[in-house]
Amino acid sequence: MRREQNRLDSFHPWTLSIITPSELAKAGFYFLGQGDRVACFSCGGQLSNWEPGDRAVSEHQRHYPNCRFVRGDRADNVSLASGGVSSQLPSGASALNNVSNNAMQLSDERLLTFVNWPSRIPVRPDQLAKAGFYYVGRNDDVKCFCCDGGLRCWESGDDPWVEHAKWFPRCEYLLQEKGQEFVHQIQARFPRLFEQLLSNGDSRSREFTDPPVIHLGPGEERSEDAVMMNTPVIKSALEMGFERSLVKQTVQSKILTSGENYRTVQELVSDLLSAEDQKREEEREMVAEAMASDGFTFVKRHQAALIQRLKSVEPVLEHLREQTVISTEEYGGLKAQTSAQQQTARLIELILTKGNAAAEVFRNWIQKNDVHLLRDLMAVSNEAASPSQDLSDLPMEEQLRRLQEERTCKVCMDKEVNIVFIPCGHLVVCKECAPSLRKCPICRGLVKGTVRTFLS
Repeated sequence: MRREQNRLDSFHPWTLSIITPSELAKAGFYFLGQGDRVACFSCGGQLSNWEPGDRAVSEHQRHYPNCRFVRGDRADNVSLASGGVSSQLPSGASALNNVSNNAMQLSDERLLTFVNWPSRIPVRPDQLAKAGFYYVGRNDDVKCFCCDGGLRCWESGDDPWVEHAKWFPRCEYLLQEKGQEFVHQIQARFPRLFEQLLSNGDSRSREFTDPPVIHLGPGEERSEDAVMMNTPVIKSALEMGFERSLVKQTVQSKILTSGENYRTVQELVSDLLSAEDQKREEEREMVAEAMASDGFTFVKRHQAALIQRLKSVEPVLEHLREQTVISTEEYGGLKAQTSAQQQTARLIELILTKGNAAAEVFRNWIQKNDVHLLRDLMAVSNEAASPSQDLSDLPMEEQLRRLQEERTCKVCMDKEVNIVFIPCGHLVVCKECAPSLRKCPICRGLVKGTVRTFLS
């Protein structure tokens, strides 16, 4: 990103009107693709939440005064005026037909994004950059510049090229650099992985009810289930007394992540015991949370629905300020948000950080002043807990409304869903909202990667 032109190209799309991409690029910043967050190519410093009157250079100097670029060292910068923006792409890169992020075609440019890469992550930035990935500035999330595939939760021993071929086998850059034979070899090690992932979406209603495992069908009459659950290893575990549902979930997760079933009883039992421990820990946390903080539990449980459905933000902000739940400064910051939904999202986040006392005041206001919202929240909980009705029994207008709702991002409630989470397979968010989620909002399963889809 040392080239100003590349920084400028990264601002697509950029929706903020209070500060222009050209000003930000000239001040050393490039767009990270999330909200209004930008990063400096030189020091790696990140800025967001731009407000009217902000100037890119001034904010850069104020927050990162020791940045070499800010202090006048422009040796690494190639400005638009210098004419040095027509650098050569790597051999063959110009032949790529479908590139998601043109500014990241050069491996060196991708490597520069890893300036703040967490040192605890066991995969090196140069390996990731060479495999086509750039750092998006959050946790250990990376994306491919070509296919836009996203991966996270890197573990010791992970090979970026292998993971690229495993999850995104049709990527043009991958095929160009490693060849079809390499991709075939990786896919052979993980047969039907992609199809198993996408099969989770064969029923629209399943988006709201399935557990965080691959979906192979209702019951175990189908041949895949019969084979999966009737090996000697699986039968031995069942005879030991492990719950069948737990065994099935554990086996399905194993197949999804490794491409093969368990080969030894010891390995399966070890994973089952770990799964039981995790389940017990989650139950303990839920019980402790419910007993210690009723208000907090309410807000946490309905967080996504509150962001989507709370319409009257102004009255609740006034009430919380009057009750000294939020300070005048916090009130002003919330009021400065550009939309009611952004105000609500920030408000919910703030309440959760303040704990149960703040959550109680917020919940009590809803119970007293917004009965309709309370009913909506209960209805959402009931819909998630019970099977959805057959749409064919509903009037055509209602069918269309529900189908449209199912295709709408469950976080921003605006854009169309187009991101499938790995490994759970749920398709419920848009590409703008996906980077901010570590867990799937439907099943709460850990998101290890993303696949972009296009709905017909």
